This record gives sequence, structure tokens and C-alpha cells, in this order.
Amino acid sequence: MRYSNNTRPRRQLHPYQQPEVELQPRTNESLAQRLGVAPQSVIAEREKLTPQEFISWSRNRDPMSTAWEWNAQTELYHPVK
Repeated sequence: MRYSNNTRPRRQLHPYQQPEVELQPRTNESLAQRLGVAPQSVIAEREKLTPQEFISWSRNRDPMSTAWEWNAQTELYHPVK
């Protein structure tokens, strides 16, 4: 079987994988939007749950199953690696 000169070769045989993007710390509002909840819900869960429980709670709601933890010094939520 012959291919004409204008036929492009296949680029990859495996699915395209995006490089991992470093997740940035998030504010209450930003994390709430990512998790699909109200900002007040994020604060309430953070105050009600232990740090480990909050990490689990956030992981279960994150679209990429990323866990988040509160850092009181920066007042931001940081992704858990």
C-alpha cells in the first residue's frame, strides 16, 4: 500500500499526556469555585474538621482528586503532594 506525499505520518501511538502543572495556593473563593461549593462552606468545613479530615474532604470534591490544606501563616490553601 502506498501513501501519497501529502499524507501526514501518525504523531503518537499513545494518548497525549499533559505535563503536570504546579498547582498554586488558593484563596477561600478560589478553592470554593474549584470544589464546587460556596466559600462559606470551605471555611465552615475547615473550622469543623481536623486538618486530616479537611484534606480528605477537599480531595473528595476536587475534580483532579487533589487534596488541599490550610496554611494559617499565608492564609491560603495549599495542594497536598
